[in-house]
Amino acid sequence: DADRVGILTRTPQGDYQLLSGNRTGVLLLDYLIGAKIRRGTLPERAAILKTIVTTEMARRVAEKHGVSCYDTFTGFKFMAEKKGALEAAGEGKVFFSYEESFGYMLGDFTRDKDAVSAALLLTEMAAWYQGRGMTLLDALDALFATYGYYEEETLNLVMPGLSGMENMKALMARLREQPLTQIAGIPVLSQKDYQTGLETNWETGSITPTELSGSN
Repeated sequence: DADRVGILTRTPQGDYQLLSGNRTGVLLLDYLIGAKIRRGTLPERAAILKTIVTTEMARRVAEKHGVSCYDTFTGFKFMAEKKGALEAAGEGKVFFSYEESFGYMLGDFTRDKDAVSAALLLTEMAAWYQGRGMTLLDALDALFATYGYYEEETLNLVMPGLSGMENMKALMARLREQPLTQIAGIPVLSQKDYQTGLETNWETGSITPTELSGSN
């Protein structure tokens, strides 16, 4: 039993570089779509799932190939629920789901992240690129050239105990009372509040519902 999988890829200098879960997922997604197109097995109303904190690059890759991309809250229980709901309603056939914390769910084998099937697909993908004289870093650079460059960084803020809970509540309240209008001098275009289920566009002032709601 294994639920998460991380990979390292050799650099031109001969050492190894860890790929983030976001980038591994984008590589898998692009390869999987390409493989299904080449074999003629991409399902009708094909769809993928990602969490709200997973890179938007995945959406760019999916929609470029006519594949729908849906967001869920973090956790594969939400992805499994969304997969079931979409397929029961005939609105989409989900063939891949992932989150940035090294979790990948393929096909109909499981209703949770599964590193066993993901490791098999990662191996197949690496071999496919190797057969074309490319490493996974080469493949990633090619994706950046096609879809634009995406960068992310995770900061772990530890807030233990009851005081930590109070600090988190105060932090979220402050963000709602004093919304960020710029970050490092760059204007913020919009703000999504997944508790109220509303998105505010700071350019136009319009307020529209988000796809998800009910989580702080």
